[in-house]
Formats: sequence, C-alpha cells, structure tokens
Amino acid sequence: MDLPESDVDAMFDSLLGKLRALPDHLVVYPGHDYGPRPTSTLGEEKASNFTLKPRERDEFRQFMRT
Repeated sequence: MDLPESDVDAMFDSLLGKLRALPDHLVVYPGHDYGPRPTSTLGEEKASNFTLKPRERDEFRQFMRT
C-alpha cells in the first residue's frame, strides 16, 4: 500500500474516478520530481503513470497491495 493507514478505496475513487475524468490538457505538478520537468499534463500522466492505468476496483486493490 501507499502508506500503512491508506484507504485504498478512497485512493481508487480519487485517482481513477475523479482525476481520470478531468481533461487531458490540464497542467499538473507531480508530487514526486523524478526528472528535469517540473510539470506534466494530465494526459501525459494518464498515458505513462502506471498507477493511473484504468482498472477495476478489485484489480486496483490488488495492485496497491503488491
């Protein structure tokens, strides 16, 4: 899991319900800066961020546990 007391269902609702529903052109500032670019677009994150991959709730729960 992300953090020991994380609520996986709340993460699913937030990431895959609310965030994925937003338009791809939105500029985002990722919380973890792993590269030379301080910003991205939501569309780029949807395409490349494995955590944002579309999946069912049970599949997301399993993913977060591994």
